[in-house]
Amino acid sequence: MGEPTQLNRFELSFVHAASYEQLLNGKQVWFNWCWNWENFSEMSFSHHLNQLQDDAMWQLRHSLSSLISQNQFSNFPCDIREISGFSSSKSEGIPFESIERFIEVQAPAYIKNMSVAGMEDNLTHKEIRIISEPSTTTDRYVYLGWLGRIFLTQVGGSHHMGAAVYIAKKLGVSRIVPANLTTYQINPAASQELISPYHMLIVPRPRMTAFTLHSILRDIGIRYAIGHVSVYGTGLNPEILFFPKTSRLASRAADILRSKGLVCVNELLSKAVRQSQNLQPH
Repeated sequence: MGEPTQLNRFELSFVHAASYEQLLNGKQVWFNWCWNWENFSEMSFSHHLNQLQDDAMWQLRHSLSSLISQNQFSNFPCDIREISGFSSSKSEGIPFESIERFIEVQAPAYIKNMSVAGMEDNLTHKEIRIISEPSTTTDRYVYLGWLGRIFLTQVGGSHHMGAAVYIAKKLGVSRIVPANLTTYQINPAASQELISPYHMLIVPRPRMTAFTLHSILRDIGIRYAIGHVSVYGTGLNPEILFFPKTSRLASRAADILRSKGLVCVNELLSKAVRQSQNLQPH
């Protein structure tokens, strides 16, 4: 068995650090660019890479599957001023931290008429399907409890809806637009089932670098599991390393990798649980 100091030859020089900071800070106007614990809970595992016992893997999968609670509500009466982001847009590749900034840069012509009439004119745009096709659209509101934010997940219409949101906020006018709502909350008990027994670290891709890390870990003889998370629409599909805290060698490896720049999921998850807010639909 080797020593975890061999991990000192593992480098993260390839990592686009700004992209991952953008993904993890939770401040993006784009739904896909906010770290989603639902994606985390649905991660897949490569059997040939996992070094944990079968019973430990079963418990790990069970805890992940219990991490998120989901609820559906029909015709949620949302004040559009509460919408903080969108799931798709022609502008999605451009980072913005607020709808206001997004519209000022990408659609200033839509807010020239800063009035209730201007807001309503934007809302007549046919691609805002929660208004134009309310009975057939799959567009909906999504509430992420760990961010305390409502997103509109939609096929199109982000610029016109964003402009309507902008005007409503600037005028201080309430405008209710009902649509179906899905809420996601973190189960605190399930989160502890992950935090207590494991050091969890995010390994960015490309896979070649992740493969190099797995080779080192195998050479050392460290027990660990690796999960694959799909972050849709970003091209950033990280892997998650699970090191059992009961292993001194695994814990030492986790310490070294944190010092090399890998992000600790334990801290992110603990913070998400502390910040979680319940949304009470009327």
